[in-house]
Amino acid sequence: MTRFWIEHLATGEIVGAQAAPDSITPTASRGGAFMLEVNNIYDPQTSVLLAGVVVSKGAQPSPFHIYDYEEHEWVDARTINDYKAAQWNKIKRARDSTEFGGFEYGGNIFDSDSMSQSRLQRAIQLANIALSMGQDFEINWTLQDNSVIVLTHTELITVALALGNHVAAAHEKARDLRLEIEAALTKEEVEAIVW
Repeated sequence: MTRFWIEHLATGEIVGAQAAPDSITPTASRGGAFMLEVNNIYDPQTSVLLAGVVVSKGAQPSPFHIYDYEEHEWVDARTINDYKAAQWNKIKRARDSTEFGGFEYGGNIFDSDSMSQSRLQRAIQLANIALSMGQDFEINWTLQDNSVIVLTHTELITVALALGNHVAAAHEKARDLRLEIEAALTKEEVEAIVW
């Protein structure tokens, strides 16, 4: 006949489980651990010894939670700095989404992803070359909705300025929010800071 054993600490943490034949009584492999015969094999990751009975720890609420064997509950182990770092990452993602998600100018929505920003710079270079040679300049420009408008040299420059203002505004907002995050004193204050 097989008997089941758990190896546990005084806190109730189960550090091992094993099955052994009737004739063998296993000994604890860790200093300070105890062996207890139980009626079934238990998973040390999901079980705890509470008042002499093996019970489930319950579902881990998040990857950040650890089981507190003194309080016998899951606790969020993140520090205020962990919360600040996570919130700053959310703000940066929102900033990038705003920066690269398009901008409005003159009643039109222009693309502002990296490639579009690069295309705009190259178009301005072409316009400047044409202007330096005394030539007029116009370019067909595809908007975010795939409609096309014609831009002159001057209009192209004003679109570029609008793009620059759009990018600067996104970064300024992110910097302001970062200062708020750094000044926050509690998890709740940090989580209240959103884009």
